[in-house]
Amino acid sequence: MKEKALEFKNKALELIDKEGRLEDREKALNMREVVINENLAEREREIDEKLVKLDNQSVLLTEKEVELERIDKMIESRNEILININESWSINQTNLINNLQSVVDNAKKPRFGSGWILTNKNLALLNKQKRIWRKTIPAI
Repeated sequence: MKEKALEFKNKALELIDKEGRLEDREKALNMREVVINENLAEREREIDEKLVKLDNQSVLLTEKEVELERIDKMIESRNEILININESWSINQTNLINNLQSVVDNAKKPRFGSGWILTNKNLALLNKQKRIWRKTIPAI
């Protein structure tokens, strides 16, 4: 019986030793779990910070896109204005050229006294009247 008691005692000590080792392993695992949880929490904070930065950059990007669209519309508007100015300038140039041509044409026509333009018909009529006056009034 002593042997059995000794055997039980040895087994009990062995079990207590195993239990101690298991508790040590459990403590080590718990410590690892705490470290892992802390690391995960830190990573989550870093990821959250990066997400906030990304959100801010996304907002800035959207604002810049809106600003670029506004600038594009301004450029389109100015291009339309320039096209209209070009067209009106072209029309004005054409009108000016035509007016100058008529001035040149009118300048080539014979003028009478105070600047009246004489057509060939009027000139012929004046010459006819001049001949008539010369016949009737020899002093002219």
